[in-house]
Amino acid sequence: MLKVKEIFGTTIEGEGLFTGTKAIFIRLSGCNIWNGKAETKAKSACPYCDTDFVGGKELTESQILDKVFDLDKDKNTPLINLTGGEPLLQDIDKLCGMLISCGYKVNIETNGTKPLSSNLKDLKSKGLFVTCSPKVKNIKLDKSDIDCLKVLYPHNSVKPEDFKDVAGVKYLQPIELNGVMDYETCIRKLYSMSSDWKLSVQLHKIIGVE
Repeated sequence: MLKVKEIFGTTIEGEGLFTGTKAIFIRLSGCNIWNGKAETKAKSACPYCDTDFVGGKELTESQILDKVFDLDKDKNTPLINLTGGEPLLQDIDKLCGMLISCGYKVNIETNGTKPLSSNLKDLKSKGLFVTCSPKVKNIKLDKSDIDCLKVLYPHNSVKPEDFKDVAGVKYLQPIELNGVMDYETCIRKLYSMSSDWKLSVQLHKIIGVE
């Protein structure tokens, strides 16, 4: 059983490696760097969090798959985004394997505080991708497992220079403050960095989809 906050789509992936791709989102409940309570948010490792991951419903992997099929009746959505909260807090090995066996690419969005299991590492050659948006400097995720790195900028405890040795595609992503994206600060920083860094702009918010 997995605790699931919501499953929605088809929508458009708005960030990172798969920007612009049709996707279905499976949002798992729970996070290990913020408890989701408003009164603790400012002092958490992710004071800019824009996601509701608290609560949810326990579902089996088969029930999750049924919901995905119901959303993707025409079987033309190529990507499943497995996100949270922090999805690696739960045992997602079986679900990822089932989704990949059904022909989907699976992108795990993680904060990097948990390593991949050996089963998930094996799935990386079969259609599993890992996007890491670190909220702490010393991550537990093996950097060689990161296909896409998204560093929020400017973050209070993480700097892009901390992750310059990541081989995957690297993005800077502006932080939203009081409902406004700080593109200027992020772009100014990007201009000073090496050419392997790109800009991620949360396209879904710009075009107005979930």
